[in-house]
Amino acid sequence: MEKSISTNRIVVLSSFGMYLDGYQLTVIAFAILLINEYIHLNSFEYGLIIASVIIGAIIGTVIIGYTSDILGRRRIYLSTLIFFILFDIISVFSFNFLELFFSRLFLGIVLGAEYPVANSYIAEVSPVESRGILYGPRHCFFSIGSISSAIAAIFLFPCGNYGWRLMLGISIIPAATIEFMRFSLPESQMWEKKIVKTRFFDMFSKLYARNIIIAAIIWFLYDIVAYGLSLTLPTILKLGNFFK
Repeated sequence: MEKSISTNRIVVLSSFGMYLDGYQLTVIAFAILLINEYIHLNSFEYGLIIASVIIGAIIGTVIIGYTSDILGRRRIYLSTLIFFILFDIISVFSFNFLELFFSRLFLGIVLGAEYPVANSYIAEVSPVESRGILYGPRHCFFSIGSISSAIAAIFLFPCGNYGWRLMLGISIIPAATIEFMRFSLPESQMWEKKIVKTRFFDMFSKLYARNIIIAAIIWFLYDIVAYGLSLTLPTILKLGNFFK
């Protein structure tokens, strides 16, 4: 029973990383409508702000995901949310394009790290027979985060300049709470027992290349529709005069 409780705790605390990812990826679609009124952006800058977290996530998934193979799951887990809070605070107090873009770019790097680290961590601590089931909550939490961003936007949109800053910054509260709770997580014993660590370029070797390419193509095609629509829909609706 103790082992089961420990595993469930790890799954829940890992899933909250996806919650923050879902929230921050989606909330910018609403916040950008207000941001553009106070930080005047050209069309190129407008697009970069929307895409900044995704660009960062690509970098974080590859680089920091690999770093967890070297330094351990727990260390990366504790570091990601500390930097998440830091870069989120910077984004809240941004007053120009560069400050906002780079703070959200680095925020994306941190969130991108959550994908491979959480997947590896859950796989390494979960019983083989229930591993697939335990992956489910992570993806549900992403959707919950996205829905939360829409709810936050409804209440904060009338607040103007303060509204978009609060939209971006309100996720600091759950992040700080989860960071405190993650200190209780143990290191993955499977990682500790692995004497030979994978080298960075081994990920692109013939042994893994086929699986990586197939997974990347499927994920890319999914993201074109999912993110392409969800991140631009509020802007499209505003340009179509569906709301003011």
